[in-house]
Amino acid sequence: MTGAYISATTAFVVVNEFLPGIMAWFLPGIAGAFTLRFGSTSWIKMTNEAKNNHHYCTH
Repeated sequence: MTGAYISATTAFVVVNEFLPGIMAWFLPGIAGAFTLRFGSTSWIKMTNEAKNNHHYCTH
């Protein structure tokens, strides 16, 4: 879904000419790549912590 968001944002920026020239094609992809990397890293950390902190009910 993040890839679709990056491509939709790129299309919107290019069609509406918010950024000049080639920057309109590359900046949304670069910003999206950083967002995707940060989101993936935090998701992996969160799921690993959840796996390591499992508690079993003893009742």
